[in-house]
Amino acid sequence: MKSIALLVSVNYNDYLEFLLPMNIKQFDKIIVLTVKSDKKCIEICKKYKKVKCGVYDDSILKYNQRKFNKGKLLNQGLAFLDKINYNGILTLTDADVMFPTNYKYLVNCVNSWKRKMYSLRRYDATDKYKLIEYCKTKDHKKLNFYPHMWVGYCQIFQYHPNHLRFHENCDADTYDMRFLKDFEKKYKSLSETSYDKKITGFESGIFDYLSCEDYVVHLGTPSKNHKGRVTEKFF
Repeated sequence: MKSIALLVSVNYNDYLEFLLPMNIKQFDKIIVLTVKSDKKCIEICKKYKKVKCGVYDDSILKYNQRKFNKGKLLNQGLAFLDKINYNGILTLTDADVMFPTNYKYLVNCVNSWKRKMYSLRRYDATDKYKLIEYCKTKDHKKLNFYPHMWVGYCQIFQYHPNHLRFHENCDADTYDMRFLKDFEKKYKSLSETSYDKKITGFESGIFDYLSCEDYVVHLGTPSKNHKGRVTEKFF
């Protein structure tokens, strides 16, 4: 079964340039969504045959009076998947996420995708020095564990055309949670509090692991750019 990654990259070119050549090995195609003013992103994507760059007017991010309407932009990517009648595996992720080198293998090992959401644990490399140390040792203890229950950084499932859409009335801090609640009936009763003490993500069975040992690595300080890039360049 084919595997596609879908992500938004607006002013994330320091991450994208570093991670794209590594992550592309794990997917049949990566779809990067950006805006016309981010010319550097467009240039980076052109380097790779398996990368499709969807470019839209900058005004799309301000749709519905939002500061960073990520859901509106992601829906353009889903519309493209509908157009090509895509029915394979979709990984919703971000431009600052590094996938494990066996990710393609892990996806191919899944026995059933029926209305089920998968993900991986996440560790944060909050600065380039932690990343350099991690790359040398591959020791996740050099990183910070991130127990986020909504796993917007890595939502993995089988895509069905014309079935799902993101909400277009919120910024990037809540779009992934609302998407999850629409994904399956059993998720609708979940609290909208990101860190609900009654629900601890994987441990409560909300998601299934692709693997109990493997994980993604997020680069940079978490939860700072939900309304657009404000953090300093990572590299």
